[in-house]
Amino acid sequence: MLIKTTVRVIRKCTRRYSAVSLIDSTDVKDLNLLKDVHVMSDAITKAEHETLVRECERSLKRRRYETGHWDGVIESFREITKRDWTLESRKVFERLIESDPVEKLELKEFLPPHVLDLSKDGFIKPHIDSIIASGQMVAGISLLSPAVMVLSRESESLRILLPPRSFYVLSGTARFEFKHEILPGTTKWTDDSSIVRDRRISIILRDEIRSDS
Repeated sequence: MLIKTTVRVIRKCTRRYSAVSLIDSTDVKDLNLLKDVHVMSDAITKAEHETLVRECERSLKRRRYETGHWDGVIESFREITKRDWTLESRKVFERLIESDPVEKLELKEFLPPHVLDLSKDGFIKPHIDSIIASGQMVAGISLLSPAVMVLSRESESLRILLPPRSFYVLSGTARFEFKHEILPGTTKWTDDSSIVRDRRISIILRDEIRSDS
């Protein structure tokens, strides 16, 4: 598989999510959506988490948080497309790309990982990723803070809890027919707990669009 700071790692990965359902399908009408949504808690180790955070922060440290994205969907963020990863990090990406939810898609080429740093007050508005930017899959590794992602289409919605060290994969209907967003602030979860969004880094993995020419 080929994927073309004095650092202070924030340790907020202490809560256990293994006993909590990470997907809330209460407001989903077509349950076929669930076959196109995958989320794995503890997809990377704590050591791998800290390695990835350090690498991201080294590359982001000279960038300021921005107030508006080019397509208007992200607020209070920093982002980079990062190509110079250590061997340890590349092995993490390779392992996740070889996991069942990705392998079943039979993808051939992957874009360089994209790093998105949302400030504590940052958020992502509902949108569908442009096919100009990526192909059949949108996947992400969640770092630092838990977050709630919402997939929505007309009157139905699906909520996904993304703990630190989790990995999610959206494909098919979830990729092309449902908008997705990352909520700011505090969100009540299905077990009546409060999911508090703080600063969050996500590493986005996308496949390269295959040309028919």
